[in-house]
Order: sequence, then structure tokens, then C-alpha cells
Amino acid sequence: MLEIRIHGRGGQGAVIASKVLAHAFFTEGRYVQSFPAFGVERRGAPVCAFTRVDQEEIRLRCQIYEPDHLIILDPTLIEAVDLVAGLKEGGWIVINSDQAPDTFPFPSCFNIATVDANSIALSHQLGSAAAPIVNTAILGAFSRATALVGLDSVIQAIREMVPARPWANVAAAQEAYERVMMRERTREERPAPPLTPPISRKEFLPLAVSFDSMRWNKTGSWRNVTPVYQDKVPPCHLACPAGEKVQAFLALASEERYAEALAVIREDNPLPGVCGRVCFHPCEDACNRGGYDEPLAIHAMERFIADNADSRLPLPLKAKEKGERVAIVGSGPAGLSAAYHLALQGYPVTIFEALPEPGGMLRVGIPTYRLPRAVLDREIAAIQALGVQIRLNTRLGQDLTWEELGVFDAVFLATGAHRERKLGIPGEEASGVISGLEFLRDVNQGKEVVIGGKVAVIGGGNTAIDAARTALRLGAHPVVIYRRSRLEMPAIPSEVAAAKREGVETLYLAAPVRMITERGRVKGLECQRMRLGEPDSSGRRAPEPIPGSAFTLEVDAVILAIGEAPDLSYLPEGVAVRNGRILTDESGATTRSGLFAGGDAATGKGTVVEAIASGKQAAWAIHAYLRGEKGKGPETLTAIGSEALNWDYFEKKGRVDLPELPPEERVLGFREVNLHLSKEEALTEFRRCLSCGVCNRCDNCWKFCPDLCIIRGGDGYRIDYDYCKGCGICYVECPRGAMSLSASGGLR
Repeated sequence: MLEIRIHGRGGQGAVIASKVLAHAFFTEGRYVQSFPAFGVERRGAPVCAFTRVDQEEIRLRCQIYEPDHLIILDPTLIEAVDLVAGLKEGGWIVINSDQAPDTFPFPSCFNIATVDANSIALSHQLGSAAAPIVNTAILGAFSRATALVGLDSVIQAIREMVPARPWANVAAAQEAYERVMMRERTREERPAPPLTPPISRKEFLPLAVSFDSMRWNKTGSWRNVTPVYQDKVPPCHLACPAGEKVQAFLALASEERYAEALAVIREDNPLPGVCGRVCFHPCEDACNRGGYDEPLAIHAMERFIADNADSRLPLPLKAKEKGERVAIVGSGPAGLSAAYHLALQGYPVTIFEALPEPGGMLRVGIPTYRLPRAVLDREIAAIQALGVQIRLNTRLGQDLTWEELGVFDAVFLATGAHRERKLGIPGEEASGVISGLEFLRDVNQGKEVVIGGKVAVIGGGNTAIDAARTALRLGAHPVVIYRRSRLEMPAIPSEVAAAKREGVETLYLAAPVRMITERGRVKGLECQRMRLGEPDSSGRRAPEPIPGSAFTLEVDAVILAIGEAPDLSYLPEGVAVRNGRILTDESGATTRSGLFAGGDAATGKGTVVEAIASGKQAAWAIHAYLRGEKGKGPETLTAIGSEALNWDYFEKKGRVDLPELPPEERVLGFREVNLHLSKEEALTEFRRCLSCGVCNRCDNCWKFCPDLCIIRGGDGYRIDYDYCKGCGICYVECPRGAMSLSASGGLR
């Protein structure tokens, strides 16, 4: 085993040097250990840090009394403390000094190296003239003098462990490696060690001991920075359009408190079982674990909570009943979300739905192999249990007039986007050419649909992928034709991958130019190859035709899924429209007083969770309008990044994904493709959450505080600022970045 002791004064220099050195050895495949030993942690006080290295797992937990080598960051300690006590013969002493090694009065049985780390640090603007930051320079010198660890490993450790100006710290280590001065003695030249009794461990760094209480000595006045507990915003929370408190519900679920976890989700989203299945989960893209091992499977965990807690969850508490009535047109995700949040505020809500069943596109646009109807029915029933009324088969402009809506105090339009766009090519009106939404609607409503054996699906969005996978289950052989490459495809990547596993063929960089018909029915499709040019208004590279690249496909049907637009023919005068959508402000208010809009009819964002978010936002805006208050605008929040976490405390572990039906079984019907996690799998995944920026009571601050000024209680921790000296150890050792250092010093 190799043991190294590092001596410094106050601050964090010795501790950081110890951790970076350990990491350098770790990159070379060694087991390592790094820890501090603080006495009085105040500026100028002697401090030690230790590094152990071995080929086997290290089980020691004691301080290092007989080191193999020493690193001295502050040479003034040499006269104040017996630094070489216990140092093994032949050990290296690496000193931060501009003097030659021979000027130091250490026994000749030791090897000595010196390097002017102060001037090197200042030349690279590390620290100040009064307090240069020398720890990375001294490690470069240690690498050269001892040859125990490579300079490349030291540089890699600096880049990974030193967040502030890593390039300057690397340059300092490289310069020190070249400038180190060494005094080395061969074994023959070394005199025999003096015949003196060995130094007792009890004599090492003696400490003053008081047998009386020191509570009178309130040393907090020494502090020039102040640690505070300050929860940050986890990136998953900020990335969720609905604003779900992901860290909070995962923490509860990790303790098997599923009902409480579901209650936290439903503070923001009344459809967790739906979103756990069909959301494109941007929260996972933002997860800090993504850059470490794999992001959390947040959608799978949300689904597990919804499916395992619903029957035990009481209804949310409603606010006191209010007199104003609110009408909502459309029972899709935006309408259901607005109704839920308004009902919780105490408003009587009536939803008007054109279809014979509630749910909008959730019911008729998403296939049951992705969203079982029992899940949708369960979550709609929970909304209705709050008193929300749903009137079916009632279409605005046909079965419902604006005069009838006039009896309500506010109206929210959530009518969606159901009008399919056209290609504008010859033969498009032929029999056998159908829209993707019409096709999915008929299948989902149980109608008999005949499409033949060979089906072309035009488009690259979720509707196109759903239509292709549905056609496959009806016995057809679908081919998706998309004019851009896979990289630009807007469909959820996991759905595209699932379609490929099931056998759906995709032709990228191809576009239809003409329907080939026979006696009024489509029989073929003429296409041409495309190439990508400069980006267009969408930010994606625009497809351009390749001359002379035409080809023909024989088909029995063509499904058009190139995008949807809202039908706004029902709007009254005075309601502004822009780019084919209802014009609203950021809260969802239209240009007509008391009229609000959201979802695809207004935003055009096209995803379930973004529609839920717009319904939630509109509900709060309607509440403010009815109360005569100013609505709250969006919060400006910053998510905590991975650089703020202490990765030393986290073990790499792959994510747990949902099991799936085998592809050969999927295509036989409309059974749900994604299966259930077991309880053990779910708990494993819940507990992978890093709790970014949020204290989870790991006790690190309490364990590491050298002044015992962190008090642990049932509701968390508090700091006794009478004795806190602002050393910052609690801040550095917090794994989750849940602490901050304030510039204010002295007593609080």
C-alpha cells in the first residue's frame, strides 16, 4: 500500500490536492482513498489530508501516521511542526519552495524535491499574490519527482476534478513538472538511521485539550463566507412542460410511498398514467445522470406510480366553492387539464365534447397498444369525481352556440387540430387515399377499416408512425415515406425504433409527386429521391429533389400524415387568428375578454404534455381573471448542472427500462406493447435519482463539519453560526449541490 500525507494551512488546498491525486491514481486502475483531518479549520491553522493507493480494496479508516511520501504546500510549516514524523526511509518530500532541495535540514535518508509553485500559480492567474492556489502545480512536481503516477493521469484528474479554470491548472501542473528541482540519495550514500527510540504516535502533532466547555468561545466571528442550505431546481423539473416535481415524487416512491408520490404528480398533471405512456419525456434528456451513465427512466417510473397508487389515493382537496362557472370546449389533454385545475380552485366546470366519448385525440388519435383505454377512463373518472361535468356529442357551431356559452363567466377553447394537410399532388382525391387522423379515428372507434395489403404512409411525425404500426396490425405491409433523413424526423425516437423492430419499412429522403390511379382508385405512387439543402424556417435542412431520381411503388392505399391544422370556422368575430392558430398571450387569453384558448388550437406544439401544460396555465389565468387579479407570469429559474454535483459519491449504474412484448406477438393485435416494471425493478430505478440540488439528508455535512456546528433534527439540518467558521467543507462534500456559500461573514 502507498500512503501519502499532504500538509497545508487552512482552506481547501490540501484536501483538493489529496482528492485530485487519488483520482489520478484511480485512472491508472488503482484502488484509492482520500480524506482530510482537520483540527481548527481557520485561516493559517495547520491541516492535513491523506491519500492511500493500493492494488486491492482499501479497508483502513485511520489517519496516516507513517507515510511513504510527503507533500508540503506551505514551507513555513517546517519550522512549526515535525512534518517528517513517521516518514519512511527513502520517502520523497515535495515542497512548495523556490529554494534548492539541499537548503532544507531534513535527514539525508529522504529524497527532497522543490518547485516554486507560488510563482507558477501566479503566472497562470491561479489565486492572488496573498493566497496563490498551488495544489495542481505541486502535483505536477510530485509526478516528476516520484514517478509513481503519470503526468497524463494527473492532467486527466485535474480536468475532471477541478471545475474552475481547468486549463490554467493543467498548464501549472505541466510547468511544475518541467521546473522541479530534486535531491535524491542512493541507498549506499544514505547514513544508517540514528539509534533513537521510534516516535510514538501519541507524540505526532500533539493537540491542546481543555476539560472545560468551550461553548463560550463563539468562533463564528472568524467567518468570511457563510454556508446556507439552499435547494436548487433539478433539471428534470425545469424540462417538464407541465412543471412536474420529478425529484419530489421519485423520493417518495423510493420509500414505497406511492400514494403520496402520485399526489405530488397530480399537483401539476392530472394524467400521469397517460403521460407515463405517451409523453416524449424531455425530462430524461435533461437528467444529469445522462452524462454520467444513463438518464433515469422517468416516464416508466411515472407510469408505475400511476398504475400502483391510484386505488389508494383520496381525491385532492378542493378550494371553497365559487359562484363563477367555466365552460371548456374539447376534452383532450388541454381541456381535461384546465378542467381539473379549475375544479380544484372551486369553480363549477362543464366540458363540451363533439365525440361520443371523452378524451379527444387521446381516445381516437393514439392507438390502444400505446394507451389502453382503461388507463384513460380511470384518469378521466378522477377528474369527473371533482364535480366536472362532460356533455358529449356536442360540437361548437353545430350543437352548441356562442349564445349558449354566454351564460358562463369564462370559456376555454381546447378544440385541437384535426384537419389533415394536403400534399397538393395529382391524384390526391382518389379512393384509397385517406388521412392519418381519419384512419386512426376509425380504427380506435371500432369501425371496420379495409386498406389492402400494401400501404404507403406519407410523413415523419407521430401520426405517421402510429398509422404505420396500426396498419401492420390490420395485416398490411406499410412503408413510411419521409422526405428528410432520420435525424430530422419529428416522431418520438422510441416509437420510430419500435416500428422498425415490428417490421415497418421506412424510405428516407423520398417524396411523392403523383398518385397513380385506375378507375378512380389509387394503384401506385410515383416518388422521387431527395437531398438535404440549407436549413428552412423550421431549423431543419430543407429537402431538395434530385433530378432523374423518380421511382414507383405499387400500393393499395396511401395514408397522408404530413401534419394537422385546427378548424377555426366556429370562431366568432373579434377573436384574432395568426398563422392558422388562435392568437393568445402567454397566459392563454385571446383578444376577446373572458375567452381563453390552449392546446393545438392555439400553440401548435403537438404533444400531450405541452397541451396539459397549456391547460394548467390557462386555468390559473382564468382564476386570476375571475378574481380580478393579475395573472402570474412564467418563473425564471435556472436548473442545477452536473458540474455542481460531487460525483465521488455516486456509483455508475445502468437504467431499468420497461420490458416489451416480443415483436412477433405485438403485431397480432392491439395489446399494450410496453409491459410493467416489477416492484424490485421500479425501486432500483427510483433510487438511481441523484436528487440534484435538493437535500436528501445524506448526513455528509453533519459528518464532515470539523466544528460540530451542524445540528441534525427531524426536519433536516440547521447550522449554529455562533461556531461555524466558514471553512466550506459541508459545501464541498454535499453530493447534490444543496448548499451554497454566501459572501456574508461573521455572526448571523
